[in-house]
Amino acid sequence: MNFAKAFFRTAALLLILGCFLPPITAASAAITIALPDLLGKDKDEAIRLLDQLGLRHQLGVKNTCEKENTISQQQPVPGTVLPVGSVILLWVNRDSGALVPDLVGKNLEQAKEALASIGLEADPQETLREIGDLGCPGLQHLDLGFQPQTIVRINPPAGTAICRPAKIQVYRVHVYNVGSGRNSNGFCP
Repeated sequence: MNFAKAFFRTAALLLILGCFLPPITAASAAITIALPDLLGKDKDEAIRLLDQLGLRHQLGVKNTCEKENTISQQQPVPGTVLPVGSVILLWVNRDSGALVPDLVGKNLEQAKEALASIGLEADPQETLREIGDLGCPGLQHLDLGFQPQTIVRINPPAGTAICRPAKIQVYRVHVYNVGSGRNSNGFCP
């Protein structure tokens, strides 16, 4: 009879204590899971997957030229075994790309303004154009197809996708005359 009394008292005590103890969860039971590879996945898809696995997350932003709102980095690394309920750090791509505009025919100030408006910078270069022995008076009427100091080429070319920040080489025309002709001031341009 003592055994039965002791058994029922112990069972009653465990039942009463059970009401005040926190419930057993996956995290408290030390269930572990291997972290999947989330790199390149859409941010919302990655978060849903972590939620399904019982993992929490914190987000950070990383400027890249990769597809916007995709995961570019995660910590811990894929394959790490950790307890359910662990926090995973995710870095989400923010598009930092731009298309190089067509700057040919613009002057340097116009090119600088156009590039600055999309977060790029001009890196001025000069390209020399020799116009030959034309004599100075004839130079005033020569149609070169461009004006001196005009952008004639850019690198990378217009339409190229490029990561910001970046410098775009803009080649300006610098005209010089190898002739011996002189204008009324005694100088060639």
